[in-house]
Amino acid sequence: MKMFAVMMRLHAPTSVSLNGSIDVVLAAGTDVMDLPIWPEPEVLRAVRGTVASVPRLLHTQDNPRFQIHEFIAGQLLDDVAPRGVRVPSHVLDDVAELFAQLGAVPRDHIPAVPPGWPDDGDTASFAGRLSAITADVHTRFLPEFGGLFDALGIPAEPLSTIDRAWAGLWPRPFRLLHTDVHRKNMILSGGRTYFLDWELALWGDPVYDLAVHLHKTAYQADEHDTLLACHKTGQIGMAGL
Repeated sequence: MKMFAVMMRLHAPTSVSLNGSIDVVLAAGTDVMDLPIWPEPEVLRAVRGTVASVPRLLHTQDNPRFQIHEFIAGQLLDDVAPRGVRVPSHVLDDVAELFAQLGAVPRDHIPAVPPGWPDDGDTASFAGRLSAITADVHTRFLPEFGGLFDALGIPAEPLSTIDRAWAGLWPRPFRLLHTDVHRKNMILSGGRTYFLDWELALWGDPVYDLAVHLHKTAYQADEHDTLLACHKTGQIGMAGL
C-alpha cells in the first residue's frame, strides 16, 4: 500500500497518524521573519520534471488549506547526522545536484514574482529586500526588548553598515532558490537525499541559497570546502558567480 503525507497550514503545529498509512501534518504558517512569496504547491509544480528529489504533490486544496504528498519513508538527516557529525558520503553530491537542477528550472515554469520584486541580476536590491525583513523584525520588537538589545550591544541601527555594502555586490543571474536546505529538511532514503519544505522558495541570487545552506547545515570543515569546490567548478551550476 502506498503511503501519503497530508500537510495543512493552520495556527498550531500538530501531527497524527491514520491507520499507519496516512500521515496528517497540521503545521503552523511561515514565521514573521520569513519571506514567502509563493504557495508551496506552486513551487512543487514548477520543479516537477527538473528537480528529482522532492516530495510528489498529489493533491492540494485551498479551503480548508491542505496538501497531499507521497510519503517518503526514511530518516531526517538531523537524526542520522546532527550538527558535529559527518554526513553520509552521498549527501554533498545530492546537494550539489539539487542546486544544479534548480538552475535548470525553466523561467516560464516558475510563478510570477510579486510586484516590485528586484529585476533579474539585481543582487543589491535582492539583498536589500532580505535585510529589510530583519530590520522590520528589529523595529517591531524594539519597544519590548530594547533593554535586552542594549545589554547585548546591538546598535540602534544594526543593519546600517551592511545595507550600504549591498551596493558593492556583483550582479548575478537570478534562478529559483529553495532558501531553507538544512539537516531538518533533508530525508535520507535508499541512498538518496530528498528535500522538503519548499514554502520559502524565492527568485533571486543563487549564492544566497548556497550561503544559507552552509550556515544552517554547519558541515565539518572539509565537507564545507568540498561543497565550495563544487561551486567553483560549476558542479552546482554556479561557476563564475
